[in-house]
Amino acid sequence: MNIFRITLTISLCLLQPWLLRAQCPTPAQWMQQIGTAEQSQDGLPERIRVWELWANQYARCKGPEDSIKARILHRLGDLYRQSGDVTKGIRYAKAAAAINSSGRPGAQPAFLTHSYYNLGLYYSQLYQFAASNAYFDSCITIGVQYPEKQYIALMAFEQKAFTYHQLGDYQHAVETASQGALLAQQWQDPQAAAFIRLQQVQAELALDRLAAAEQNILQVIQELRQDPTAAGYLATSYSVYALLLNTKKEPARAAHYYRHALALNKQLQNTAQCARDLIDLGYLYDLDLHNATRAMACYREGMQFAQQANDAYLKAGLYNNMGVVCWRQQQFRQALNYYQQGLTALPLSFSGSQLAQNPDMEQLARTGNDYFVYSLLANKAEALLELGKQENGPWLNAASQTYRLADRMVNQMRWKQQSEGSKLYWRQQTKKMYGQAIDCAWRLRQPEQAFYFFEKSRAVLLNDRLQELGARQYLPKADQEKEQGLRTRLASLQQQLAGLPNNDPQYQSGWQELYRTQEQLYHFLSETEKQHPAYYQYKYDTSTLRYDSLRSILRRHNQSLVEYFYGDSILYTLCISPEGGQLHRQVFPQYPALVRELMGLVASRSLLNKQYPRYRQLAGSLYDSLFRPLNIGTKRVILSPDDHFIPFELLLTDAADPSSFLVKAHAFSYAYSARFLLNRTQEQPLANRLLGFAPVHYQQHLQQATLAGADQSLKAISEQFSAASLLTGPRASKQQFLDKLAAWPVVQLYSHADADSGGREPVLYLADSALHLGELQALGPLKTRLMVLAACNTGVGKSWRGEGVFSLARGFAAAGIPSTITNLWPVDNRSTYALTEAFYQQLHEGLPADEALQQAKLDFLQNSDAEKELPYFWAASLLIGQPETLAPARRSGKMAWYAGSTGLLLILGAIGIRRFRKRAARKKAISGSAP
Repeated sequence: MNIFRITLTISLCLLQPWLLRAQCPTPAQWMQQIGTAEQSQDGLPERIRVWELWANQYARCKGPEDSIKARILHRLGDLYRQSGDVTKGIRYAKAAAAINSSGRPGAQPAFLTHSYYNLGLYYSQLYQFAASNAYFDSCITIGVQYPEKQYIALMAFEQKAFTYHQLGDYQHAVETASQGALLAQQWQDPQAAAFIRLQQVQAELALDRLAAAEQNILQVIQELRQDPTAAGYLATSYSVYALLLNTKKEPARAAHYYRHALALNKQLQNTAQCARDLIDLGYLYDLDLHNATRAMACYREGMQFAQQANDAYLKAGLYNNMGVVCWRQQQFRQALNYYQQGLTALPLSFSGSQLAQNPDMEQLARTGNDYFVYSLLANKAEALLELGKQENGPWLNAASQTYRLADRMVNQMRWKQQSEGSKLYWRQQTKKMYGQAIDCAWRLRQPEQAFYFFEKSRAVLLNDRLQELGARQYLPKADQEKEQGLRTRLASLQQQLAGLPNNDPQYQSGWQELYRTQEQLYHFLSETEKQHPAYYQYKYDTSTLRYDSLRSILRRHNQSLVEYFYGDSILYTLCISPEGGQLHRQVFPQYPALVRELMGLVASRSLLNKQYPRYRQLAGSLYDSLFRPLNIGTKRVILSPDDHFIPFELLLTDAADPSSFLVKAHAFSYAYSARFLLNRTQEQPLANRLLGFAPVHYQQHLQQATLAGADQSLKAISEQFSAASLLTGPRASKQQFLDKLAAWPVVQLYSHADADSGGREPVLYLADSALHLGELQALGPLKTRLMVLAACNTGVGKSWRGEGVFSLARGFAAAGIPSTITNLWPVDNRSTYALTEAFYQQLHEGLPADEALQQAKLDFLQNSDAEKELPYFWAASLLIGQPETLAPARRSGKMAWYAGSTGLLLILGAIGIRRFRKRAARKKAISGSAP
């Protein structure tokens, strides 16, 4: 019996593979089973069990690596994601994608759109946005090839725009959503277009584009109300509309729509979105309706939904907002408690309970939501600062350390954002934090600490661009050329679209090409960073210039550096000289208005004549506030202004003396930041070679006046150089300028320019066309070290709070030119020629550029009549950047022959005269001795 059973068991084991194969479904049966299971209404655990059984059965049946297996794995991945096991979901989705991308018989490449879309969602859920967007891009690339999968590509556009919004990259979110909505319209999918435009509206609101946002959201709401399948999207649209209404100062209506959104999301059991709605509603009650009790009630209810959703970042956001409520009520310790709970709620493995404790940088680097972490740290530092003001003690030091960490989070946000528009948005948003950090340093009497935050508050994007240019040295030449080609293409497309209306068919096709080029550039840069570690390391080096290193440089050149920071009605002035540092703080609410009034006067010849006494009053008052208290002992002074740019040369040391210009005491140069200026100090003098441009006449469509005499002035300047190339008249074209610029150390340009402080992009006019600021992004790195822009308004442009003025001068600085002379307002031609020629004369006599420009202005004042002493005529020109010196001129062969011949004749003549005198003296002696 036992032997029989053993034999039977062995026989069954041997027959089992054959029996299983006999029970294996055919491919048609598998597809029928899969289709039925996909419609199942069973609970999640039961569905996972069934699909796992099928996966095992397919493996036992030795089914081929085809689309059937891929579909089973894909569905399993989605079920595990729904269960909360996102890691396992990613593993199954990748396995499915590997099958369908293998090229084997039975693979289904079109189904990759599903797997890539899911992978994008999974990584987004883990806040790994770089990987998420890469998969969404792959989904779009494949989806557009298959008409039946285009709807998934549109879903990827929607999710990708949302991802950029979470990153704070709002400009890129708008661009992505615009492209997706355009495709949805072309593919006649109005529902998808509405969903995507909803993402566009949220980004437009963040960028304060209210008119466009309102037009879009009202249209979206109208369409979604007619779609019974879009209840979740309708709830989101109500939330977005509520935010718009609140921005327009209609908080009561905003609260009404937030409650509508919350009710819909509760019906849909969308717990995470309920938590977000309650965050928004609570913020509205706190900030706009001034009802702290209702705000806290919203946040507590929101916490229940966040816990149900098991979303750590939502919990952290709610704790943060609870802290803000307490902070507004000046309950700083309670606010700190909430901020600390928010930090410990984050998935950072941080459990510090002490109020002064913070996560370390290794922990902070793990975050998937830099914005939440930055907000918690910045708010915590502000609460610590307030406690420090009240109680002194260790709170101020703890605040300073926390501000440093918040600054590191700003770096992380900036590195992940790809569009300049979004980076500029965050520069404006973070300026308040840097002002508080500087105030903390002032209270601690630490100018070294203040210097760090001064530097981190200004021209960061310019320094990023220069770091990127410097990093190119670590790339193969082919990669350098590819990047420059993409940037050039991008700038060209932007210019083409600028003059077209949105409904023009050429605009729509051009916009698609622009989007594709942007994506190619971003993808290229991302891959380049991975492939070239040295490039990556150099590009993202955020180390600041050390305070002691700066003092050493200033001591060597006998210079002083003065930096200004203005925020919340307080002006901070940091002066660093060879003797030491000093940090001043003054409440100065009228400062912006006084600067604007002064600049309005000096930039207008007629206005300055009419209101000259007011100019003297302003120039004297600003000197007393901005410069006199510093008692600077060096002649040479570097100024790094904040958002408000004025030429200090025209300030008056004595308002009663109209000739007491500050230019008589100091040689000024200006810097976007100390890092920009002093990290690029050149010890070697400029090569004595000049490239000169003077169009003089312009093509009619440019509508620019003839610049008579510019070519003659250029010729006079060129005679002082060892080598010169002058392009005048029609030869001074845009293409010639772009082709020749890179190779010359000194470039002199006489032309017209156009810029204002609004949103219009600055342009520089050449003989045949205009060069736009955006086109300068494609230049560089250039060998040019001194650019003299003798054209009006080259130093003017839109001012971005926290970053500075985006002028043509800054555009050339971003192309790698370390020194630029620029004009802040239009000046008459004769004065411009005289000042420019005098500057070069002083430069050739060996003076550094700052002293050469100072002496040129002093000579102009001394040799002009009374009217020309008005600052309008001479104060517009400023040196921004490194005060370069010029190498002595080397004479040409012909000139050297003439000089040598003349010298030889002089020597021979001197010898002859000497012999003649000796002979005459001998004759006189003989004659005198004769009888």
